[in-house]
Amino acid sequence: MDEGTQEYVDFLHILRRKFSDFVVNLSLIDLPGFTKVVVEGQPESIVEDIENMVRTYIEKPNCIILAISSANQDVATSDAIKLAREVDATGERTFGVLTKLDSMDKGTNALDVIEGRSYRLHHPWVGIVNRSQADINKNVDILVARCKEWEYFATSPDSGHLASKMGSECLAKLLSKHLESVIWAQISSITSLINKSIEELESEMDHHGRPIAVDAGDHLYTILELCHAFDRIFKIRWPGGDQIYGVFDNHCFKEASI
Repeated sequence: MDEGTQEYVDFLHILRRKFSDFVVNLSLIDLPGFTKVVVEGQPESIVEDIENMVRTYIEKPNCIILAISSANQDVATSDAIKLAREVDATGERTFGVLTKLDSMDKGTNALDVIEGRSYRLHHPWVGIVNRSQADINKNVDILVARCKEWEYFATSPDSGHLASKMGSECLAKLLSKHLESVIWAQISSITSLINKSIEELESEMDHHGRPIAVDAGDHLYTILELCHAFDRIFKIRWPGGDQIYGVFDNHCFKEASI
């Protein structure tokens, strides 16, 4: 959920695209910010439509929620945090991201939020500073913007002591570590599901019968196995089954030797 599209766009550059044949597909979805007032040209249901759409994504148990709030607004009024709390009561899937730290009024800071005093989350808050509109108009490079972000936190008199835990790079690492822990936690259940599927398929194959070999020797082996099975059943129900098997056995070996 986003209260500033550009902050999210900049963050996407940090999460560089990775390709592999050995990992599952992941989807990174930029959801629209909430709206309070219906403007001209929008349907009357736009407020409810947006909330319902956001909810359909973030209520999924495998979804990791980035609840983005602006530092120059009261976090208590954050719609992102409010809705995230509704669908993720324990907070295990929710990461609070605070933007626009460099746009706060002089003499104010967001330490109460970042340090979890005003609103504590299960995971630590992460503050980020992205390109301004002026930087965007000047086509400031993302790497340059990241250097400025690091410099801002390193030299900040308020949050300098938290510099190692702030910034887009830190957020990316935090999310990667969380995703890894989630995957490890799911491995046992995934393994059990795979083993169960294998057992069901093998049972179905046994029901339909195993493939018949094409080699002459394998044909003979398959026939003898069938004869053994027939012999066992025949001995149980009728006497003299071993004699019938002997006929098949002698005949097959004579044919094979010719």
